[in-house]
Amino acid sequence: METPAGIAFTLDKHKIDELLEMQLSICRAHNRNLAFAILKIDNFEDYNAKFGESAAKLTSVLCNLLQSKHRASDFLAAYSCDSIAILFPETDARSALLSLERSRQAFANMQIKIANNNVKPTLSGGIASYPKHQEAAQLVAAAEHALKYSLQCGGNQITIWDRQEWV
Repeated sequence: METPAGIAFTLDKHKIDELLEMQLSICRAHNRNLAFAILKIDNFEDYNAKFGESAAKLTSVLCNLLQSKHRASDFLAAYSCDSIAILFPETDARSALLSLERSRQAFANMQIKIANNNVKPTLSGGIASYPKHQEAAQLVAAAEHALKYSLQCGGNQITIWDRQEWV
């Protein structure tokens, strides 16, 4: 898997599942919340087609922004070549949403220069949380569904997946 520039370490999906399982066991033992989010730069494929490898600068800028805006206890990891996962220990879905909304708005307000072109990228995301979703696979699937919904609704938004309804 390619690693988005700016992420200091890479966790493949298997390692993300292991980390989620470990965090879930802590949450169960201590009755704590946990939120999991997947973020994607809207229309990244178009930027990549237009700018080639230079489009990776968008991911680098996003990673730097996320690292500056989030707590040291949050886990930031490459989820795919154009997606980033964030694990928020001791955080409910609404608090994760507020945090990610600040990052989403800051990213949308940036003008980033790529190959002598100024672009204003946007960001979409999906959030799932424990105890609403009890297992790592459920958290991942719910966050993926929420991300897909955000993208289907035009992007530039963060959605919480709540089993029965969109929030």
